[in-house]
Amino acid sequence: DTMLQRKFAGVTLQPFGSFVSVFHTAGSDVDVSLEVSPNSNWYDPREMGPGAVNAAVGGGRGGRNRRQQTPRGYKSRKVQLLSKVASELRYQKFADVNLIAHARVPLIKFRDPRTGVKCDVCVGNDGVYKSAVLGAMADLDSRYRDLVFLIKMWAKNWNVNDAINGTFNSYSLCLLALFTLQRHGICPPMATI
Repeated sequence: DTMLQRKFAGVTLQPFGSFVSVFHTAGSDVDVSLEVSPNSNWYDPREMGPGAVNAAVGGGRGGRNRRQQTPRGYKSRKVQLLSKVASELRYQKFADVNLIAHARVPLIKFRDPRTGVKCDVCVGNDGVYKSAVLGAMADLDSRYRDLVFLIKMWAKNWNVNDAINGTFNSYSLCLLALFTLQRHGICPPMATI
């Protein structure tokens, strides 16, 4: 966060994922989203503004059609920002810094050399809000958190918790657990909160 404030004006850090929703385990990574202010030099309304479509840079639904309209050699502002941040992380001696620029959601993966904690960094991820909602639901009833841990252990054991390989991601497992508890009257429906 200190490095961002010093080197990247208008860019802030927002954690999300299992550390925010408190569904993390000892081996979990830390997920962070770089939030770009509209008055920052890194801001591009086509990618980051209200109603921006991820497909504008070749990701998300309809990305295939949009990708053909993108000029050859186009490098999105998100990828440019991540590239600069990755360079700065390398300079600051973070370990295993890897920019994955051509993913559906471009990101940086690295490891903190002091703690060994792995970290994923992306730009403008809506997981910030999703994680906060899941965390709030878990605070309402501790059985939700317990059920999520059980399901995640089961999924890991059976290798069905890896979205890259076509199975469930952790967020969808959390939603399935929440829906089950809502159906049994344990957790309230979202509309009542």
